[in-house]
Amino acid sequence: MIHIPDHQAEAARRDILGSPPPKRRIPLSSHDGLNGARSPEHRHLGAAVAELRELRGLSQAEVADRAELRRSHLAAIERGEVDPTFVTLVRIVRAIPAPLAELFELFERRRDAASDG
Repeated sequence: MIHIPDHQAEAARRDILGSPPPKRRIPLSSHDGLNGARSPEHRHLGAAVAELRELRGLSQAEVADRAELRRSHLAAIERGEVDPTFVTLVRIVRAIPAPLAELFELFERRRDAASDG
């Protein structure tokens, strides 16, 4: 069996196929006008997390520390840029502390208000 070093194999691939296409930035969402949010639902859920946290007078750093999350991850959740798992949401509401139902009530209120107006 013949061994071809990786750099030579890559050079041969480029000779045959041409150079790879330039890397394109893939948008987080196909939705327009969401300022980085993945979807309207993500934006409403994130806003509900922020509202619940603020109602309890807590900072992002305090909640993130209690929930064992990075503050930047909590901030991304609040901006609707990431899709938090159910376990992460449970950790957040326990850190606040608040019932999970309250978080979803705030989410539904925001979602319904957005669909009405």
